[in-house]
Amino acid sequence: MSTARKPNSTKPTAKPAAEVEIADDEVFDLDVVEAESTFAPFPFRLGGRVFALPHMRKLDRKMLLAADGGDVEAMNAAFRVGLGDDFAAFDKLPLSLNGLNELFRRWLAHSGLAEGE
Repeated sequence: MSTARKPNSTKPTAKPAAEVEIADDEVFDLDVVEAESTFAPFPFRLGGRVFALPHMRKLDRKMLLAADGGDVEAMNAAFRVGLGDDFAAFDKLPLSLNGLNELFRRWLAHSGLAEGE
């Protein structure tokens, strides 16, 4: 006599979203959020020139996570993306690691983010 149990049937109780009818007004539309988000840029002065970084919430989250971890290369990449065509002019100016760190922290604060978020 065998004591092994037969596996129970595992029928799904809920239908996949593709099979359920969902009204448009019930769908959270991230496309609208992205299109309507208007976050003020973060202006700063270096070497007598004013630069502007976009609000961090407009940048790719993966890049910012690495930069927020203190990775200098990732931080530099965030500035490169944020400054776009102005990065070359920014990069030519002398700036200590302390200054770069402070700029990043203030950019975070301007964007309503705290370190480690």
